[in-house]
Formats: sequence, C-alpha cells, structure tokens
Amino acid sequence: MDPSRHAQNKGWLEWLTHKIPGFHGYMEREDRHESDALARKWLEGRLQQAKRGLDDRMRKLVDAGQLDALAGWERLRSRLDGLLNKIRGAERGYSAMFNFVKVDEDVLDQVYAIDMGLVESVTAWSELIEQPGETSAQAADQFLQKLDAIEASFAKRGEVLRGLGPA
Repeated sequence: MDPSRHAQNKGWLEWLTHKIPGFHGYMEREDRHESDALARKWLEGRLQQAKRGLDDRMRKLVDAGQLDALAGWERLRSRLDGLLNKIRGAERGYSAMFNFVKVDEDVLDQVYAIDMGLVESVTAWSELIEQPGETSAQAADQFLQKLDAIEASFAKRGEVLRGLGPA
C-alpha cells in the first residue's frame, strides 16, 4: 500500500470521530503513526527485495571468477544491511494522546515529506540494482554513492524528529 494514500482510505467511523470534540487531533496523530509505520515498513521491504538484485550481481562475479571486483559489492551489501537496521530501529514520528511530550505536527509534516522523498529514491535505486547490469567496481561505487544519499535523507528524518534539523 502506498503510504501517501493512507489518509484517503479511512472508513466512515473514522470520519465520524473527526467530528467528536477532542478526538480530531488524536485520530490525526494515529493516522500519522500508521502512515509513518507503513512508510518505514515499505522502505525496509523494498530495500530487502533489492538485495536479491545485489546478490545476483555478486553471484555473477563469483561465477566469472572476478573476485577482486567483489569487495566493492560486499561493501555495498554491508552498508545496505546497516541502513536496513537503522530503518528498523528508527524513531517514530508519533506521540500518543497521553504522552507527556507531543511531537509538533509541523515536524511530522517534515518527516512525512522526507519519507515520501525516500520512497522515490529507494524505488529508483532498487529498480536499477535489480536490473541485470554492470558488475564493475566502478558500478558498485556508483550504487554506494546513491545509497549514501538515501542514508543521509534517512538520517535527516531522525534529526528533524529530535529537533536538530530545520523546523
């Protein structure tokens, strides 16, 4: 499911609760919590799926006996695993109704915008690595640079949530 469409898929009962005083803000935060969780789960799943394309490229190198080119691809796979771990352990862009500290909705909007950019970047990166293609060390470096940019965007997400980034 596309995380950007989450808010459009509410039932009539959820719509009705928006009309009840005091519930509107809570439900909005609930929607954001679910959208945040969906976005992170989608990012993780898509990157996990892309590992198959990476593994295919690495297998071609092994089959061709080009083990010296394998180091760059192994480094890429290791960095991908690291990013997946960061996504799994990421801070949530959400604060429950009774929490003492509320997350500013403007901050959540920024996180959501970053997440949508991440969805686009991860989609493009994953599609490229899943296509049969070059297995040179230079190609591995290019994929690594793009993965670095994705990781930087994901780090910015955490900074915004912690109040370190632009608000």
